[in-house]
Amino acid sequence: MAVRLQRVLLLMRDVSAGVRFYRDGLGLKLRTETATYASLDAGGGVDVHLKLASSESQVCTGYSPLLSFTVDDMDTAVPRLLGLGATLDGPVRHHLYGAVAAMRSPDGHMVGLVQGADLPEGGGEAIAAAAAAAREGA
Repeated sequence: MAVRLQRVLLLMRDVSAGVRFYRDGLGLKLRTETATYASLDAGGGVDVHLKLASSESQVCTGYSPLLSFTVDDMDTAVPRLLGLGATLDGPVRHHLYGAVAAMRSPDGHMVGLVQGADLPEGGGEAIAAAAAAAREGA
């Protein structure tokens, strides 16, 4: 049996603010929007659905779910999302493989951003081998 993620449903306090965050901040393509519901294309056959919550208890969030997006330019994406109401959940971290940021959307959903490093040919394999050697030595 083949399984693939098709859609993610997020309960929202404000659907139009959610649309601005995911469309304007992350570049997802808007498919449908009403006052209580929106659907956005996240690429790869996955849709993000935003639905107005019927109670505050439905939008209480922890660290799950975490939506992870690849971005081309972390230095542009983070300020743009902050301007749309996101908050950083810790500093942007820089690793050999690239930059990583954890944020909360205006409704408190966890959003991860990843910008891969520009590695030379074979660089990814070299980093993986070095990480494996470090784990074995630890």
